[in-house]
Amino acid sequence: MSRLKFIAKSFFFILILISCTTSQDQSNKFDEQIRIIDVESWLNMMPGGPGSFHIIGKYECSDTADCSANLNNIKIYSDSVLIYDLQKDNFTIEKQIEQDIKKISYSFYTQPGIKLNDKIQSTEKVDVKLIFNFNDVTIEKNVNDLVLTRAY
Repeated sequence: MSRLKFIAKSFFFILILISCTTSQDQSNKFDEQIRIIDVESWLNMMPGGPGSFHIIGKYECSDTADCSANLNNIKIYSDSVLIYDLQKDNFTIEKQIEQDIKKISYSFYTQPGIKLNDKIQSTEKVDVKLIFNFNDVTIEKNVNDLVLTRAY
C-alpha cells in the first residue's frame, strides 16, 4: 500500500512540475510577441498652472492577426523607488492599423493632470515598467534610464 501512495505522490509532484514549466514557456512566448517601439516622458512646468507629468509610447505585437495584449498598468520608478502607479483610467490606448504593410500597433498617453510630486521634480531619468495582460498571463516590459525632459 505504501508503494502505491509513493507512486501517487510522485505522479502528483511531476504533474505540478510540468504545469509550472508549461506556464513559464507560455509567458516567455507572450513576452517575445510584445515589442516596445518608443516611450517618452516629460514634466510640463509651464507657468500659469500646476505642473504635470506625462508619458507617451508605442508598442506592437508580432501576432498582428490576434494581438490580445492589453496594457493594464504603467509604473514609474526613480532609483528603484515607485513614483507613479498609473492604472488604466490614467492613460488612453489607441489602436493604429497600417493597411499597406498589415501592421497593428498601439499608442498610449497619459491623461492630463497627473500632479508633480517632490521626487519627480528632482529626477533626471526614470525607469518605466509597462504591465500587460496577454491571454491571462501578466507580462512586464521595462524601459530603463528614460530621460525625463522638462517643458518650461
